[in-house]
Amino acid sequence: MKLPYEVQQTNGSHGLYATVDLPAGSIVVKLHGKYSKKPTRASIQVGERHIHSAYGGYVNHHCEANTLLMIAVKNLDGEQGVVPWYSRISGTLTSMAIGNPYPVLVATTLIPSGTQINFNYNHSESLLAEPFICDCCGNWIRGREYKEEMKKSMSIYEHRGYE
Repeated sequence: MKLPYEVQQTNGSHGLYATVDLPAGSIVVKLHGKYSKKPTRASIQVGERHIHSAYGGYVNHHCEANTLLMIAVKNLDGEQGVVPWYSRISGTLTSMAIGNPYPVLVATTLIPSGTQINFNYNHSESLLAEPFICDCCGNWIRGREYKEEMKKSMSIYEHRGYE
């Protein structure tokens, strides 16, 4: 089965691009891989863990992203749906096992073929392993839990002329 996306290199950087039109609300990328407790440059945070997904690592940041991190689950009737990654899903162990939850990126708008697939890192990432200045807004992207007092730990970037 051909995937609806591929890794492409543009202007010296890699990204994940749609190879077909992806409708709004569709599951764009299923994130499979190993989990760790600590973030890396290419991991995606799901709850308190970080998944190292072969294709997920190529999904770049954008402040006005065209996908959103969600969790795909099946209900007891076998119908698939998605819920936000931060949901407090409750139920019996049986319903959770049957639901077989896994992280996905869901299209928030139509993603035309040839368009780069992206998501807003500040939505799911607590603290980025490698903060950066955003190409689209010019602000630092550090993660949703970055606090002013943490700036001291960021001094390595300041002396390199990044801030």
